[in-house]
Amino acid sequence: MDTDSDLLLPLYQASRTMTTAEFQDFAIRLIRPVLRFDSAIWGSGYFSGTMENPLLVPLRAYMYETDPAALASWREINRADKVIPIVRAVPWVTCNFHAPTLFQEKHDLIMRDYAQRYGRQNYLVTALGSMEATVFEWCSLYRPDPDDHFTESERARCQTLVKHLFEALRINQLAQSVLVKTTQSTGEPSQFTALAKADGTLLSAQRGFLETCTRQWREFDQRSIPSAVMRHLLGAGAGMARETKIVLHANLIGEHVLLNVQSERKAEALPPRRMDVATLFAEGLSCKEIAKSLAISPSTARNQIAASYQDLGATNRRQLKAALTRIASGVS
Repeated sequence: MDTDSDLLLPLYQASRTMTTAEFQDFAIRLIRPVLRFDSAIWGSGYFSGTMENPLLVPLRAYMYETDPAALASWREINRADKVIPIVRAVPWVTCNFHAPTLFQEKHDLIMRDYAQRYGRQNYLVTALGSMEATVFEWCSLYRPDPDDHFTESERARCQTLVKHLFEALRINQLAQSVLVKTTQSTGEPSQFTALAKADGTLLSAQRGFLETCTRQWREFDQRSIPSAVMRHLLGAGAGMARETKIVLHANLIGEHVLLNVQSERKAEALPPRRMDVATLFAEGLSCKEIAKSLAISPSTARNQIAASYQDLGATNRRQLKAALTRIASGVS
């Protein structure tokens, strides 16, 4: 029986029953035995700048066995990354890269050092989005040994499987938006959703979304999100905008943006497990130490920390600790 076919049923079943973070973790672990990689990033971003000199701003990223600092560092240097224009020109095609060869020129030193520092010597990258598209989604699988090359058969297999990963993620995101709506109808609202264009024009929105935003912005016409807020959500790369009364989260879905809004009061707290991980990290523990303490995997700890950063608007350990202190003290 085709091994790849055996993976598809559990993949699509998981897409309908798990949260997005849980699903991405499950999906990456599902294909790892087939493709054999050491780390991975599955993310989305938004291009700013010009066509001649674009800057890819990561907006959402699931990281498997990846140092959280790697994405922040790459955000600062990705204009020098030769991989981006190559994969952007061939959407849905998996490209096979060998970092020492790709970044062999003198002016490639910054990328060559980055690839070595974070264990990205051989990698397969599959992306969505054309050269003209502003939204960019990708999945990268890495091996740290420069001599441990991906074969052509592995590249072809990855190209087939990653197409299913992206499609299953779409199903998962839709299922999660329906779950939020169902939660509302049971009398336990936690957040409200809307679908918008990148410029903020609302294509559809739940009533609670419109009502919550109206409380925040007196001039809100219920047809579009203020342009300054959208620029922050997409251009700053945080995927979150914290206003005086609400918190907005953005998640790219193709050329559109899925928006979730929460009141500031409800957005302050973290889920219990995420709070445990964030608290230990703020106290100075490493991901491995946290994993051992809470009986979870190091990759789960890293992703919980990354999610905490996004939830609380923090960019480093000091800011995370300050946000947790504010929550504990009840200060808004």
